[in-house]
Amino acid sequence: MKYLAFFALSALVAFSSCQKDDNPGDSCAGMEVIWNNPTPKGNNNWLWLSNENGEILEAIEANNQRRYRFSTTACAEQYNLSFLREYRRPTQVGNQVIEITVYELETYLNIPAGLLFDTAVTAAPLRAIAIEGIQSLEYLSWPAESPGPFSRDLFIDPAANLLSFQIPIPDGQPAFLSIRANGETTARGIWVDAATQNNYSFSYLSLPLLQAQGPVILPNNGNWRYSVRGLGASGSTVLDYSTMPDLVSGQFGAVLPPFSAVRAFQLLAWEEGFRDGFGFMPIYYKKQVNSLPAAIFGPTVDFAVERPERDRISVSVTQGEAQVFQVQFRDDAASVGTGTRLEWSIFGPPEALANLALPQWPTVALNGIRNSMLDENRRTPLVVTAKSYDSKAPYRQFLEAVARRDPDWEASQGLLGRSKVE
Repeated sequence: MKYLAFFALSALVAFSSCQKDDNPGDSCAGMEVIWNNPTPKGNNNWLWLSNENGEILEAIEANNQRRYRFSTTACAEQYNLSFLREYRRPTQVGNQVIEITVYELETYLNIPAGLLFDTAVTAAPLRAIAIEGIQSLEYLSWPAESPGPFSRDLFIDPAANLLSFQIPIPDGQPAFLSIRANGETTARGIWVDAATQNNYSFSYLSLPLLQAQGPVILPNNGNWRYSVRGLGASGSTVLDYSTMPDLVSGQFGAVLPPFSAVRAFQLLAWEEGFRDGFGFMPIYYKKQVNSLPAAIFGPTVDFAVERPERDRISVSVTQGEAQVFQVQFRDDAASVGTGTRLEWSIFGPPEALANLALPQWPTVALNGIRNSMLDENRRTPLVVTAKSYDSKAPYRQFLEAVARRDPDWEASQGLLGRSKVE
C-alpha cells in the first residue's frame, strides 16, 4: 500500500443534501457537485455520481478545465462519487517495455451531504540551507528524496567552514536531513519544523545527535518494511525507512532524532505478501507514537469476501471491527501484457460493502472496456483491506481527511489493517 494511497487531484466538491420525502409524489432536493482542476491532460477523464445499484445519476467529462458544476435531482439511498483518468504509461512486462493504457479510478461510497473536497496541490519552493562549522563532510542524506547520499548540488566554502545547498519544501511543511561531518562517527539531524523562510542557517555542533531506537518485535517472521516520519506543525516528513531490496524480519530498529526535536513520530510497518506472484500487504500498521514501541501486534479484525457476479462484491466482517474497507482491482503483469491496466480503488464503510453493485462507467465504449477488464477470464487480482482505528473514527471522518488531503490523519487515529487477495 502506498503511504497514504490518494490521487494527486486538485478538486473542490460541494454536496447539497438529498432527502426522500414521506410523500412518494414529492421529489428529493438533489445533489450538486463543484469540481476544480480535476486532472492533467489526458483522454476520457470523467467525474460522476452513481446510486447503490451502480446506475449513473449524472456524469461530466472533465478534460483540462478549471471548474465543473453539475447536479442531479434523482433520489438515491446512497450516493457514490467516482473519478476516472485514462492515460498512457510505459511498463515493464517480462523482458520488454511496452506502452499500456491505464484506467485509474477512485470511487467513494456513501458520500454524505455537505462534504467539501479541497485537495489543491501547490508547488514546493526551493529553500536555502546553510550549515556553519563544517571542516569536512563525510555524509549528507535527505530521506524524503532518497535513502542514499545527497544527490543535489552542494557548495562548501573552506574559508568560512560553510556548507550550503537548496531543497524544495512546501510552505508550512517540515523537512529532515542527516549529516555526518568533521570526522565524527555519529550522524546529526537537521530539522525544519514548518518551512516559512527562504533561508535557514544552522551551526553543526548545535545539531542533535541521532539515536538508535528499537528493536521493535514484529507479529511474524515474514518479510517486512518500515518507515518512520517526523510530525511538524503541519504535515510530516521521512526520518528513516527500510530500503528495497533489503527487508526486515522478526524485528527492526531505526536511527532517529531525539523526540524533543519533533512533535511526534509516525511509525509505518507493513508485511510484504505475495500470492501467485502478485504483491500485497497482509498487515499494515500506521500509528503516531512518542517512541518506537517494543512490539507490533497483528490485527484482530477478519473478514470474508465473495464475488457472486462480475459486477457485485460482498464483504462481511467475521471477527473484530473495521471502520473502513478498501477494495482494489489491480491488474497483474499477465493482464498488463494485453496492453491495458486497471487500477480501481473503492472506499466505503462495512455496510456499503455488504452487497456492493460496482458503478457503471459513463459511456458505452468505456463500459465495454470496464466489462472486459472485470471479466473472470482476465483474473484481475482483487485486494480487500479492512481498516481499524484505535479511535473508532467513523467513516465520515475518513472521508473528511481524504477531502482535505490529510495523509497524517490515519496515523493520528491509530491504524491497523488486514489485506487479502481474492
